[in-house]
Amino acid sequence: MLAFIFSFPLVACLVAATTVQVTDIDDAGVSYSPPEKWSQGADCKVCTIHPDPSEAHDGTWHDTTSPSDEAPHSFELQFIGTGISVFNIICNKQVHGQTTTTSLDFFLDDEESPSQTFTHPPDKTAPDFQFQFPVYTTAGLDNVAHTLRVQAASGVDSFILFDFAQFTRV
Repeated sequence: MLAFIFSFPLVACLVAATTVQVTDIDDAGVSYSPPEKWSQGADCKVCTIHPDPSEAHDGTWHDTTSPSDEAPHSFELQFIGTGISVFNIICNKQVHGQTTTTSLDFFLDDEESPSQTFTHPPDKTAPDFQFQFPVYTTAGLDNVAHTLRVQAASGVDSFILFDFAQFTRV
């Protein structure tokens, strides 16, 4: 009986947290900049790199190549919660004339400098594509409205295949 009394508050606490998935395509909480530089990957006719849509979350993703001589391409996620994880498709293929290095900066709630960075050059020993690859995770946030801006790193070519994000709210 004593074990039940002590474990009950822990169970109640665990049940209260909910993980919510935000897909990359039709969710009003996701915006892309500049919008004309982003493509819905599964339907892209001009894209040179084509992951298998059946391996992507909900068969969709958004992609862009952000050249070093342009303003960095980005997307923003608005959410209410205590944590967020961003998942991309990572390309390990080397394609002539196309960068496949992913270099990202993450800005949470209007930070001036990135809270985290992520860089992944092609890995010849890995599969051509790695799906549901976590590129950013943070937890312990206040359970309030947040904005996460994911931006190509400045000054380098960056290839981005944004698949989906998950956030936790209480």
